[in-house]
Amino acid sequence: MVKLNLAKELIYNFKSDSEVETLIDRLEEQIEIRRASLDEDLGYSLRNDDRSLEIQILPKQEAESFDIIVKAQNEKVEHISKQIFGKPKRESFKDASILDVAEFISELSRDFTRIEICNQVKKRFSLNDKKLNFFVKMIIKQASKVDARDFLKFAAERLK
Repeated sequence: MVKLNLAKELIYNFKSDSEVETLIDRLEEQIEIRRASLDEDLGYSLRNDDRSLEIQILPKQEAESFDIIVKAQNEKVEHISKQIFGKPKRESFKDASILDVAEFISELSRDFTRIEICNQVKKRFSLNDKKLNFFVKMIIKQASKVDARDFLKFAAERLK
């Protein structure tokens, strides 16, 4: 599997709910994905287990079309997405977020040492040492807030 240095975001528009559902069904035939329910006004999201593919389906708005935002972490997933959804309306590269990194850390084996965790993060997100250190500091800082998410707190504990 070839890895992109940055995630690629592909944005599509579709007119009907049935068209979106048909395309999602075709995608599920090729990639195992899970649905995450959101508020009806916000749409819903899908992702595979290793988060190399994340999809947000946003409901019809004023433009009366569904927006589908695909975040592909590698070229294989990007290629499959383009085969199924067609040519995107817009595509751009996206850097990993602090939440992406923290969630990844929280899902790693509890047996990993801090050094092994850092190596896994560098490999997964193609980070250099400077960027990795920035993420580590920000995760620890964000986790110290009273209303921090549990996975952020867990990731920060593993990085201390």
